[in-house]
Amino acid sequence: LELKGNALGAEGVSSLAETLRGCRALTSLDLSFNPVGTEGATALAGALGECRALRVVKLARLQSEPEGSEALVAALAGCPEISHLDLRGLMSEKAVVALAKAVGGWGAMQQPEQQLVLHPHHARTLALATSSQRPA
Repeated sequence: LELKGNALGAEGVSSLAETLRGCRALTSLDLSFNPVGTEGATALAGALGECRALRVVKLARLQSEPEGSEALVAALAGCPEISHLDLRGLMSEKAVVALAKAVGGWGAMQQPEQQLVLHPHHARTLALATSSQRPA
């Protein structure tokens, strides 16, 4: 489902989230470049946790406060099939650390073809957080 840059605000994404609830066959979602706000991101998070077949998720440059990005990362932790995740311009530091914990449980993200796209600053934070979780 590609809705990149469609000016979906909080109301539009909240409606979409209701439609996505229980959508167990959805494998790809691109909502990049939409001004969803924290309300929309939180509503979307409530639905994404049920979309366990998701493999490609692109949420780059969603306009949301840190609470929204943290809710999305928490929801995506329940999607173990993700192999491509684009969160450029969305993440708070707290969400990056939560993402590090989630990625460790995603079998698909452990494969060579995996792709995790973050802002370079957050990529460094993620690398540090992930390496600190490995046993010594």
